[in-house]
Amino acid sequence: LVHSGTVDPSQDNMLKITSDGRKLGLDQRIVNQMLPDEPGTKVNQCVDNIMQIWRDGKADKLTQLVFCDISTPQAKAPVSKAAKTLDNPLLHALEGAVPLPEQEPVFTVYDDIRQKLIAQGMPADQIA
Repeated sequence: LVHSGTVDPSQDNMLKITSDGRKLGLDQRIVNQMLPDEPGTKVNQCVDNIMQIWRDGKADKLTQLVFCDISTPQAKAPVSKAAKTLDNPLLHALEGAVPLPEQEPVFTVYDDIRQKLIAQGMPADQIA
């Protein structure tokens, strides 16, 4: 349907399809974080490789650099509150009294790798 032009490109196009394929090829939780952590993913294989290299180079205190351009951590966007723009004391009081719901953390490959390395015995202070 995409090739025949019957799908609106804003709904689906080859770039979106290949991007989703790359994400799924790395770890399905990038597309839907509710999906399970499959043992055979590239991310889990990477963790195993990192741990093996770390163990092999531990005596010499070797350094590894791991890079991934998919599922990278994003800076948290500042919360925009109405009281800041309106400068109304009543709004300030209401916004302070009503807590905003915490957003569920988004899955990222970097956070997942870090947690797994620590769980397998790598000291957290050796991961940057």
